[in-house]
Amino acid sequence: MELEEYLRGVVPREMPALWSLEALKAQAICARSFAAVAMGRPRHAGDGADLCSDPCCQVWTPATHPRTDEAIRETAGLVLWHGNRVAQAFYSARCGGLTGALDEETGVWEPVWNPPAAPWCIVTWCPCTRIADRDGNRTKRRGHGYGMCQVGAEAFARQGWVCQQILEWYYTKVRIAPLG
Repeated sequence: MELEEYLRGVVPREMPALWSLEALKAQAICARSFAAVAMGRPRHAGDGADLCSDPCCQVWTPATHPRTDEAIRETAGLVLWHGNRVAQAFYSARCGGLTGALDEETGVWEPVWNPPAAPWCIVTWCPCTRIADRDGNRTKRRGHGYGMCQVGAEAFARQGWVCQQILEWYYTKVRIAPLG
């Protein structure tokens, strides 16, 4: 399956299709970057696949949505670059207000996976606590809390941020450029 077609089944599964277009565009770039890295280093090579369709990679179904299709078209081919490599753009549903993880021993918030594995992922404040999720929860973390917080991306988009601003908030020293 071609990458852009694959994204049509991923983006509406990973982020609500009726969210702000700029948040959807940020999600499309993240999902494309994540998949591009997996194409070079397959996560499920033993099964003959670069990625699976479950939450351990990126959720995929054949269903598409016009809003997410628009976000994919408007960002066609664009990925996050860190230096001369595509940045594996980790993301999660809700970080709980701060990306990263609390080190139980030191009490310090740190990236879940420390550099050099993903030096573009940083610990940063996030506005996700301002938006209630589908269950009305405002603070609980959902997912690993690393990279782009999807609820936070929507909060920033509602404030008028464009996808580049959103992505540069969650990832450091990255640039958005075509894959190939």
